[in-house]
Amino acid sequence: MTFQERLKLYMIGFLIGLILVYALFGTRTCTSLSEVKISELKRQTLKLSEKSHCQIKCLKKSSSQLKSELEFFEINFDKSQPREKPCRIYFLEPREQFKKFYPYQIIVKDCDETTVIEELIFQNTSKCQCP
Repeated sequence: MTFQERLKLYMIGFLIGLILVYALFGTRTCTSLSEVKISELKRQTLKLSEKSHCQIKCLKKSSSQLKSELEFFEINFDKSQPREKPCRIYFLEPREQFKKFYPYQIIVKDCDETTVIEELIFQNTSKCQCP
């Protein structure tokens, strides 16, 4: 068997392998549980508690702006309570590369069809005096 015949057989097997891998794994993505939950929180209706409404006003942001910025945060599952009933409680922290832009953490309640932002926890002393 010549080198060209061996190469031809190898390429046929390689292509069959590629087709099988694509058929088995082609539609899968590499997303973490935190990313999936954040996208679910963004899809739901957003509500604010009184305290978070005051804190967002102090930041001079709107609720829709805060909702769009959730993608720069990740869930700290050690501090969260994902089995709490009726609403699960998640503790969101900014990702490492965004910590200087978002000097706060967010406590979120995930109810059936709504996302309730309970509180923003500021890293530095805040001038905002919210009840």
